[in-house]
Parts: sequence; structure tokens; C-alpha cells
Amino acid sequence: MPQIPERSNFEPTQNSLSKWLAARKAKLQISNTSIPSFYSDYNFSEDVRWFWIGVIGELFGIALIFIGAAKKGKFFFGLAVCLAIALFLCDLFLANRLHRNIGKKCWIDNMLYIIGNSDPVRRKELTLKREDGNGLDILLKIFIILIGIVKLAGVAGLGTFKNPAVYIPVVVLYGVVCYIHLFHTGYYLAYIRTEKLFKKDYTDFGKGENKSRSLEHPFETLSPLVNIPIRIGSLSEIDFDSSNTDVSLNKYKLKTKGILVDEDITLLMAGQQPANRDKIAYECRNHQVTNMSVALA
Repeated sequence: MPQIPERSNFEPTQNSLSKWLAARKAKLQISNTSIPSFYSDYNFSEDVRWFWIGVIGELFGIALIFIGAAKKGKFFFGLAVCLAIALFLCDLFLANRLHRNIGKKCWIDNMLYIIGNSDPVRRKELTLKREDGNGLDILLKIFIILIGIVKLAGVAGLGTFKNPAVYIPVVVLYGVVCYIHLFHTGYYLAYIRTEKLFKKDYTDFGKGENKSRSLEHPFETLSPLVNIPIRIGSLSEIDFDSSNTDVSLNKYKLKTKGILVDEDITLLMAGQQPANRDKIAYECRNHQVTNMSVALA
């Protein structure tokens, strides 16, 4: 998870947090159900590993083109160098563009979870917006695959190898590179971008900006919660609603200072009955989406 130092005092900007939504997510498991994740990320180390495997594969492919072009003379060598580097940069650009709507889809998935069946019109609107750009996504995927085919054709056309059997591992190489750009590069770039933005926000915090907000979110449960108040240091707590005068009602307030991350939700749910775990998770997610994030759709 990107480091958020001094969480009780410092809070990343909403723009930076919206970029975090594009990081890879794993669903949050609650009792026998699961919900979309929000302020969290999953298995970044795997995306790092695959990304650098992809970079090494790209460099190896460029080297193969260099070897073949060197046999054709200086003109072909210079042209091949320029094209190989340009295609590599195109791969990165296309992979990044392919990832452009992941954060918005994460936000919409959580909005749909919050809305449930209470607002069919808004639910339909968000469902349609979630599908925006699907046609372009297909084109971007096709372009990434075509670039892999062009690279392979370049190696073959330049006559890098005389034995045709050698091209089998080359096909595998470019296939793996395409897979990485389709399914890992975008997540890697999104995470790195988020880390840089958080660091910039923290630098601004040293100048007196981006101080954490104290927020409250009231909610009610059907049955009483146990172990009240529930506290996670000075970051968040669930306590009785002091404005409630009817002791027969189970009214509480979720109080946060700074950003409530998904790991905090797991801690706040600990020890509660299944129905109340579901309720706490729902109210925490509602608080994150409606009070701590920008509307992305």
C-alpha cells in the first residue's frame, strides 16, 4: 500500500486518492459475502515483477532487431533502432490508456454496492457509464497485439536467425510481452503514479497544506454492537451517538481523522455478529465513497 505517513495529521488530496483507485484490487471478504475494495491495493509486487519481465523482454526483442538490422547496413540499422524504440514507447502509452477507466470503474462498483436496489434510475445510469469506453478498450488491446506481431515480423524480415525453429521462443517472448502490457503494465504505472502523488502531497503538508479532516458518519444497526467504543488509535472509532435520546435505538457514529483505508474496516468489524459486520462494512464504505472521494461518474 502506498505509504500515508502521519495518517492522523496528513491526508492525501482527493485527486491523489482518485488515482489510487486504479491500483489492483482484491474484494473485501465479510462473513460469507464480499464487496468491492476502495482505498486499498493488492499484490503490487506481482505487477512489479511482471512489468520488469516485460521490460527485459522488450529490450531482448530490441536487441534481436539490432542484430538483424546490423546485417543490412547503417541505414537499416538506424531505421530499425528508431522503430524498435518507438514501438516500445507505444506499448507503454497504449497500456496506460487501456487502464484509464479502472479507477472510475472501481468508484462505480462501490457506488452500486452502496445504492443497492434503492435507486433503480441511478443504478442504471452508473451501469451504463461503467461501460463507457469498452469499444476503445478493444481497439487498444488489438493495437498492443498488432505491435507484437509487427515486432515479430521485423525480426523475421531482417533475417536475424537462419533456423526457423529459433523463432518459436521469439513468438513466445512477444506473446508474454503482450500479455504483460494487457494485464499488468497499467496497474504498475497506476501504483507508481499514486506513490509519487502521495509524496508530493506530503511535501505540501510540510508547508501547512493537506491537513487531515475530522469527519463523522451516523448510522443505526438492528442489534447492538459489542465492545463499544471501537477505536483504531486516533484514526477512527465507532461510538454511541451522543445525540440519541432513545436508548432503545442502536445509533452510532463512525468518526474518522484522515483517510479510512480498507484495512481499518476489517479491524472495526472484528468481534461483531455477522449482520453487524456487514452493516459496519457498508457504512464505512459509504463514508469513504461519499465523504472522502470525488465523484468520478
